[in-house]
Amino acid sequence: MKKQWKKYLPGLICILPWVIGFLVFQLYPLVVSMVYSLTDFKFGSSFKFVGLDNYIYMFTRDRDFNT
Repeated sequence: MKKQWKKYLPGLICILPWVIGFLVFQLYPLVVSMVYSLTDFKFGSSFKFVGLDNYIYMFTRDRDFNT
């Protein structure tokens, strides 16, 4: 088993910067944006989970979005 790790270690080290960059700059912001979009968040206060209400409001009653 150790021989296999030694065989693949240089390749894994080469792709490690890409994986770290993907996790930090792509995946984390995507997940956090999805979480924020499902909450009623105001700076200085706590999160209030509202589910899909933000999307329902945006697609049905928001005049700025529906113009």
